[in-house]
Amino acid sequence: AYFGVLRPSKVLPNRCTFSTEVGCLDYAVSYGGGSAGTINLRLKNSFGEPVTLQTITITSASSTPLSCSGSAGVNGTWGTDAIIDVNFTGCSTGSAGFVQGDKAKFSVDVQYYPSRSSATYSKTVSGEVYSTVG
Repeated sequence: AYFGVLRPSKVLPNRCTFSTEVGCLDYAVSYGGGSAGTINLRLKNSFGEPVTLQTITITSASSTPLSCSGSAGVNGTWGTDAIIDVNFTGCSTGSAGFVQGDKAKFSVDVQYYPSRSSATYSKTVSGEVYSTVG
């Protein structure tokens, strides 16, 4: 391992984990030089009630932060047991240290409030994705 012959990250499994409120059904990370990368997430509402989504953001722990210019699929009410596709485009995967074919880890924050309530009662659920960059 010291000489780089064995790379433990190659044998660790891909994963997408959230707390029980959000189910992560699928995910994909595509490499892009500059700001051409994409990150796609398929999430399921497991809150047990409809919620109103405010934002879904992604961050990485690299010295150059991961940033994306746009996200689609994040608007309005998210019904009970509904599945949404969240697509982040224009991501700086290359500058954030993601390497094609290697594993990358980033955090996902879902900011929401119960639909029966108001934005005053906003909450955040966090998750983590560890995936091979395609």
